[in-house]
Amino acid sequence: MYPGVLIQRKAALDETEMAARLGSLLDAALAQLVKARRDEGARLAENCEGKLAMLEEHLSIVQARGPVAIEEKRQALARRVAELGIEIDQTRMAQEVVLFAERSAIDEELVRLQSHVAAFREAMTKDEPRKATGFLVQEMHREINTIGSKSTDPDISQRVVEMKVIVEQLREQVQNVE
Repeated sequence: MYPGVLIQRKAALDETEMAARLGSLLDAALAQLVKARRDEGARLAENCEGKLAMLEEHLSIVQARGPVAIEEKRQALARRVAELGIEIDQTRMAQEVVLFAERSAIDEELVRLQSHVAAFREAMTKDEPRKATGFLVQEMHREINTIGSKSTDPDISQRVVEMKVIVEQLREQVQNVE
């Protein structure tokens, strides 16, 4: 149709040389990809470690707050009884405080949550951490929900909300791991 527009030339390289050059370019590209993925993995691990440290900080505060919350509940109950001018048997008062303490006990959940944090750190050192860390994030979330449902203390409830945010951020990071 338009003579001279396209000129077909013979390849300047033979197929063996072309294959060798393409092979070296492919090797270099794959090496860059592997390095980029390792760097990204290191940044993800560092980010997760920071979130785990924040989670542990909240955990220690909640752990310390538990007995204080029970004592505050005992004092509030005693004040309320005094305000109402009711005589109540001190044994009965102690029983009520013990019942409250049993219903709101979060020791087991805290221990399991600490265990999940340690297991998460361990899983991050493995070659294929996504499945294990994903499971551990679900377990952390479950323990935090249980803590929140058992606690009537506003300080613990606030920490629970903050821990849920951190665990959700961990979940999002875990989804980026391959």
